[in-house]
Amino acid sequence: MGKKKALRNHRRRAGTKTKLRNGNFSFYKPPQVSDGAVKSKWNPKKSVQMNMSALGLESQVNGEVAQRGNAILASGASAVELFDIPESDNVIPKKTKSLSMLPVSVEDQKYIVKLMERYGDDYERMARDIKRNNMQHSSHRLKKMGSRFLLLSEGQLRVELPENVEKMMASL
Repeated sequence: MGKKKALRNHRRRAGTKTKLRNGNFSFYKPPQVSDGAVKSKWNPKKSVQMNMSALGLESQVNGEVAQRGNAILASGASAVELFDIPESDNVIPKKTKSLSMLPVSVEDQKYIVKLMERYGDDYERMARDIKRNNMQHSSHRLKKMGSRFLLLSEGQLRVELPENVEKMMASL
C-alpha cells in the first residue's frame, strides 16, 4: 500500500471530510443588481470601492466620522482626560425616593462594612474571599459599592462602623 493510499484511508477512517475544490462562488458572491443604470456601469473585476466611486457614490459613508475620533486620540489626550469618570455614580439621578434617601441598602452596608473591616480598600482581595464575599461580587462591583458607602452622610448610615472604616470615611 502506497503512502497516498494510506493517507487517504487514514482520513476516511478518521471521519474528516475534505473540502470541495469549487467553493469560490460561496466565498465571493457578486452583488445582485436590479437597476439597469448601475448594472451597465458595474465592473465585476473591480473592487466595490472603485465601482462605487465610478457611480459617483461614497463607499465608506462613516469613514470621516471615524477619522475625527482617531484625530482626537492622536492629539495626545488620554481617555481619562477626555472622559473624567467619577468613582461613584452619584451624578446619575436616583429613580425612586428610597434610593435618594438611602443610596446603599442596610444589607449592603452590613456586607461592605464586614469586608472593609478586614481588607480596607483592597477590592481585589475582597473579591477573592469566598467566606465574607458570599454573594461572589466582582472587584468592580465591590469597588462601586464601597465608593457609594464611603460617600454616605451620617444620617444615611445604618450600621456601626469599625475603627479602620471610620478613618477611611474621615479621609474623604
